Order: sequence, then C-alpha cells, then structure tokens
Amino acid sequence: RAWQVPLAQVSRRGSRTVVWGQVRDRTGKQLYRLQQLRNGRWRWVYGTRRTDARGYFRRTVRAGRGSKLRVWSTRDRIFSPVLVVR
Repeated sequence: RAWQVPLAQVSRRGSRTVVWGQVRDRTGKQLYRLQQLRNGRWRWVYGTRRTDARGYFRRTVRAGRGSKLRVWSTRDRIFSPVLVVR
C-alpha cells in the first residue's frame, strides 16, 4: 500500500530540499504529515498539511544530503517508503 503515498526529491541546495508527493486513491484535498529521522527517532516536520485538489504536494524542508524523510497519510494511516536525500 505504500505505493499510494509516493515521495520524491525535486531538488536540494545545501540543507534546503524540495520534495514532491501524492496521497492517492481519492479526490479532493488530503491531509498528510511529513517526518524526518533525527538522532535515531522519527520526528514530525511542521504540522498536518493538505494536498492540492488532485492529492499532490510540494514542500521545502531543511534536510541535507543523507537525511531520511517519509510521509504519513492521515486518512489511510500508512507511511510512504523512506526517501534518502541525495
């Protein structure tokens, strides 16, 4: 089911990383949360956000090379696969 929440890196400049994702299988804006692995623990980055009407989102986060990120679909209660920042 993780294919329902794809996450990809769009770009990185220093520690500013742009990620793109989608919460699939529904119409309308969807709730999601982003997590980052820090010091061996998954921590929430910002709060709950909404996708656009087609389920897509694009976010800029502080995440340098080697950082690990994942997205949580609040309605589906599933995580995306882990993204390792390049």
